Amino acid sequence: MQEQAAQNLSKTEQLIDRQFDKIRELEAAGRFLEAERFRELLGVITETRDALRLRLTVSSQLRVTELRNGGLPDHPDISSLLKQILEKGLQLTGTDLGNVQLMDWKSGYLTIAAQRGFADPFLEFFRVVKSDDGSACGRAVRHRRPVVIEDVLKDAEFAPCREIAVEAGFRAVQSTPLISRDGAFLGVLSTHFPRRHRPSECELQMLQALGEMAGNAIVTHRHKLRREDRNRGSVTLAALDRSLQLLQCVDKKVVRTT
Repeated sequence: MQEQAAQNLSKTEQLIDRQFDKIRELEAAGRFLEAERFRELLGVITETRDALRLRLTVSSQLRVTELRNGGLPDHPDISSLLKQILEKGLQLTGTDLGNVQLMDWKSGYLTIAAQRGFADPFLEFFRVVKSDDGSACGRAVRHRRPVVIEDVLKDAEFAPCREIAVEAGFRAVQSTPLISRDGAFLGVLSTHFPRRHRPSECELQMLQALGEMAGNAIVTHRHKLRREDRNRGSVTLAALDRSLQLLQCVDKKVVRTT
């Protein structure tokens, strides 16, 4: 239903453009009365467009709210968390190709941590991606915002990656940064499409919401691991203290018996 509404809006906007062209054509020919009739019709079409825009905006906000309310449940390890993030991204954009990359700020590049549908040549080509790379994910790091390449074969900056894109079977790609609510850049979620494509505004909004949720979940998971490491360290120190106490007791007994 959301996709159909978006298509209707696109058709309405195209119709408005044609109406404007017709009005200009009639006025240039001095046919002002006919042009005025087209202006009246244009007013009706414009009202329809505005209503469609409002409906889509409300629907998008509701879907984003539903996504946020659903959340990302706790996972025992980072691998299962990233797989769920990728699964949600693929569901939102209706495709079977995608990956999640994590950012290593010490090294300055992205590495693939979860993927669906790609063979070794693709994985090797994008094994590490730096921020100055012309790929969508590289640009997402550079600009800290979502990047959409509707046709990778016509995008000049993507030229070095075209051959691997054709081999991997995708023609379009979107990359959404995983940025936590505190502004920490954790990685990038990318989904790929077999034909020229641009996700709808609703899909892009939901991907951005997912990107923030994912960033928060990754930060939470890392904090949890650090707490567990500290706790294990505390347990180890406590055990060491007890061992030392026992040794001291044994030493005292040995001294008394001698």
